[in-house]
Formats: sequence, C-alpha cells, structure tokens
Amino acid sequence: QLHGDTFIVGYDSYVTHFTLLPRQYSSKRPLPFAYWLAVAHWLNFEQSGELLQPRINSSDNWVSQVKNHINQTTGEYGFLDLFSNSSRLQPLTKFSYKLGQMWMHPIIDFSVPPEAVFQRLPAWQLLESNDSPLLPLTTLDKRPSIVIIAAGYKDAGLVAPGGDNFPLPAAVGYWRSQDSPSPSKLFTGGEIHAYMVHHLLNQRLVIPIPNLWLIVLAALLGKGTILVLENRTQTQKQEIILLLFLLTLIYALASLQIYISAAILLPWLLPSLTFWIYIFLYLINRKSTY
Repeated sequence: QLHGDTFIVGYDSYVTHFTLLPRQYSSKRPLPFAYWLAVAHWLNFEQSGELLQPRINSSDNWVSQVKNHINQTTGEYGFLDLFSNSSRLQPLTKFSYKLGQMWMHPIIDFSVPPEAVFQRLPAWQLLESNDSPLLPLTTLDKRPSIVIIAAGYKDAGLVAPGGDNFPLPAAVGYWRSQDSPSPSKLFTGGEIHAYMVHHLLNQRLVIPIPNLWLIVLAALLGKGTILVLENRTQTQKQEIILLLFLLTLIYALASLQIYISAAILLPWLLPSLTFWIYIFLYLINRKSTY
C-alpha cells in the first residue's frame, strides 16, 4: 500500500494552495496523497517499461520498490522530480513560512473547469447502471483514469468540523452555476485532490508572485515617476500620464498572457492602485499649490 498524506493547505477553512512535496524524501513522513495517485497513473499508463509488480519476498517495502523503479526507469529524473520541480518545497518558500507568508507557494488553479479535471459519479448512479463509461462492471479494461472514492454527502456524517467538506471556491462556484441554477455550496476533499492530481499530471503548477513584492516595486516606480514629472511642462506631464495609463493596461494584458503561457500569476490590482495613488496625490498637491 502507498499511504499518502491528505493534508491540504489554505487560509482558514478555504483550500487555496497546492500540497508540496518535501525537498528530500523521508520514510518518516508520508508523501501527499495526490502525488501517490499521480505516481500510480504514471506507473500504469505513462512509463515505457514493464508494469511494476510488487515483490512479495523482497526485503524492501512497496514504497522503496516504487522509488527504486522510478529512479531506474527515468534515469535523469529523481523520485521527487517525476512531474514538476515546482511541486517540491523551495528554500525561499520554506523561509517565508517563518514570516507567516507563503512566497512562491503554488496555488490550486480553480479557473480550470471541473469538467476538464474530473468526472463526478454518484454511488447510486454506479450501482443502478451496468453501462457506466467510467467503471465497467463486467470487464476490466485498462483505462487511463484515476478513481477517487470520496464521501462528500451529509449521510456519511462528514459535514462537521474536521470532515471532508470545505467552502466552495469562487471560481468553482461560477463553473457550477453554469450547469445548475442551485449548485452545491460545498467542495469535497476528493475534488480538491482531483485538482492537484490534474496539475501534477499536466505539469502545470501556478506560481503566484507575492503582492508585497510588486507593491514595493510599484511604490518605488511611483516615487520615481513623480521625480520625472517635477521638471516637465504641463503638456509633457499629460503625455507622460497618458503613456503610463496605457502601460498599466499593457501590464494587465501581459500578466494574463504570462499566467496562461508560463503559469506565473502576477498581481495587478494592488500594485497598480499603489502606483496610481502616488500619481494622484502628486497631481492633487500640485493643484493645491496654485
């Protein structure tokens, strides 16, 4: 058996961040549950060699057998580098924890529609139908799928604190509202792990650049811009401000494109507000001096 850690990361009761792998593997602490699911998918459907079979008489446990097999099969990749290096805890992120921050900690990208991540199949539907496309009951065809059996309903008794239900992320709420006029307000742990497995298999983990970094940069740029405007004519000031407005729009579009192509999330709203507050305060003070 591969025992995975089902710990999830977020603020308060909201799940927002990806559960990272450690820098170094240790048998004392289990790896994230989503990672083991992704490894199982890789072993069954993506590796080019023979399917790994447990060696019952081996002195190594199953985890060690999987680890050694991956290292031997991939050669250039380490056991924890099978998917994306961003899925491992980085030194800067670890240091930021001491400051109460989560710098460069990958987030779960809920902007991806749930339909593109997983297929929901209620237990009653599986039991009543013999023709389910997800779990055939008569044949054991090899299908490139991962099955997560999660109890996310009230009758399971898991709606109390510490259960498997979490507040619905805003993005997922939007996607659900497109399909149902009264969507559920709960988000199960099974769905959260499905998103994390999806990110691992697609090797796309979104890295958020901290707001604080760009706010400080925007403040410095705002102060520098004021110094530039000081010795300009009124017409030149208007041209510069118009150019800065256009550059702000370009930055917004560029940040969107960087998010789509490079999975890097640049904050836009707060840094832009910081920069323009400097400009507006300068303009107001200039008018008050006349």
